[in-house]
Amino acid sequence: MKVVSPKSSSKIYIIFTVVTVLLAAFFLTSNRWMQSITYKSKSDNYNQTLTLNCYNIKITDASYHDNICEFVLKCRLSSSDTRATYPEIKTIRFDDDLTEYKFTVSEKYDDYSRKVTVKDPPSDFKIMRVVVRSALPDTKYADAYDEFGEKIPAHTEKGKGYIRTITIDRKDMQKSAIKIVPGNTESRTQTSTASSISSTTKPKTTTAQAVAVTTKATSQTTHNVSEKAAEESQTSTTTSTKHQAATAENNTRPQETRRYDEPAYAPPQTTGTTHKEPAYAPPQTTAATHNEPAQAETTTTQARVYSIKLTTEFEYNDVQIKIGEHTQLRAEVKPDNAVNKNVKWESNRPDIATVDSNGRVTAVAKGKAIISAVTEDKGLQASCMVTVKE
Repeated sequence: MKVVSPKSSSKIYIIFTVVTVLLAAFFLTSNRWMQSITYKSKSDNYNQTLTLNCYNIKITDASYHDNICEFVLKCRLSSSDTRATYPEIKTIRFDDDLTEYKFTVSEKYDDYSRKVTVKDPPSDFKIMRVVVRSALPDTKYADAYDEFGEKIPAHTEKGKGYIRTITIDRKDMQKSAIKIVPGNTESRTQTSTASSISSTTKPKTTTAQAVAVTTKATSQTTHNVSEKAAEESQTSTTTSTKHQAATAENNTRPQETRRYDEPAYAPPQTTGTTHKEPAYAPPQTTAATHNEPAQAETTTTQARVYSIKLTTEFEYNDVQIKIGEHTQLRAEVKPDNAVNKNVKWESNRPDIATVDSNGRVTAVAKGKAIISAVTEDKGLQASCMVTVKE
């Protein structure tokens, strides 16, 4: 019988122990390891460009840190139609909870990106759902009339709203705060502002130097101008003296006693043109000026028909008469001062009910007929159903 030495048995024991521990660790961690490999993200529409009305939207860069959830909402106009409202966050929820959590939206840090922050979300949440909404503008309708002459009052139809839901899995979120895109930070803005201020200061020094040079040149020019002005003043004084002397000489001449009938000083043609010729108020021009407003007033007083409505003796214009009976329909044409308020009466079934030129209806046979009134001006129409019974 072979005897195993104590040293060999201790080595075997150590090897067995190590193998057992490794196998146990493998089986204990393999489940989590397999789950991490086979895990399927529950994110939906995250990091994807979506269409919402006339905008393209995208939610990206989601993170969860220090009990704060953050993400970036990007919106950009995709067409020239700008009637729809700008996409906004409507609600933010976590998991299957219907509670709507408060959030804040920052200003745009570039042309189309804004950061959204949610404070104090559930500590054990697994997914976050974000609903983005955009709506079409409201449509306003003016007063109108249906085919039976009933008035449809003016009303406003609410613009239809559209939403897109984005689901973000917690495992797809970063674990650090969102970093603003470089180039839009406050420090860079301050640097740009400082450089602009310094560049603005430099031209001031140049301007001061230019002013000094201009002042010097101006003083020299002023000195030269003063000398020239003195010379011109002397020349002007001499000329004025000569002119006065000549005037005095002329005044001593006998021919200075002027008469208005002398042609040398008052030519007949010039005088006649000034006082007699009706160039400034021609009679024909005055007549045309007074006649034109009268024609304009005549044109503006011709009011046109803009609506027609039928009235009857029956409630809701539900006319029901028996064979051989008569009823009177009346057409109300607006405005009251319309120039042409004439209407033409028609019946689509003269074999059931007839109507004369004054709107008087006569029941002929059992059935239903539509009586219509059409305006001569613009051809507007109003109709009424007439039911004939036996």
